[in-house]
Amino acid sequence: MIIGTSDEMVERIRVRLELPEFTEIIHIEDITTEKERELAKKQRFGQGKHVVPVPSMKLKSHFSGYFVDPLRIFRGWGPGKGGFTEKSVVRPTYSYLGEFKITDKVISDIVELTAKDMKDVVDVLRVITENKKSGLRITVLVNMSLESKAVESARQLQQQCAQIVESMTAFNIKQINVEIRGLA
Repeated sequence: MIIGTSDEMVERIRVRLELPEFTEIIHIEDITTEKERELAKKQRFGQGKHVVPVPSMKLKSHFSGYFVDPLRIFRGWGPGKGGFTEKSVVRPTYSYLGEFKITDKVISDIVELTAKDMKDVVDVLRVITENKKSGLRITVLVNMSLESKAVESARQLQQQCAQIVESMTAFNIKQINVEIRGLA
């Protein structure tokens, strides 16, 4: 999927990346209203954010490593008007922040700090990261407390790490494995 501001732009991107011809092109006018496009334009030029009318869960699987924040918009009061609609705010890596890279060491540090906050984790022996196109895979080798419910604690560590790493880096977390290497 390529997202661009014009047909010419996405074609240039396609050619530069040496991708095959497009099988489908969806124009923003086909899926949004004029009012939504005006709001997106104001946010783009006023705040440097790209607003895409797609829920962030759909974007995260395609944009591992990009800053993606859900933007919840309340749709008013009254019969049939209540509820939220979700759009996504995307700040591409080429934006005003310049280029950025998140090293495996940063991921390891985040995981280790998360584990240190858990009373049942005695220590983290090693953190192994694999950054694939489909998302980040993390393996955490730990020693657990002898008094802990090891499996339950490992599951909790797994969930905490996924939530914190994803929120801090915006990486799509594909898998987190926790291996208990010992009880102390």
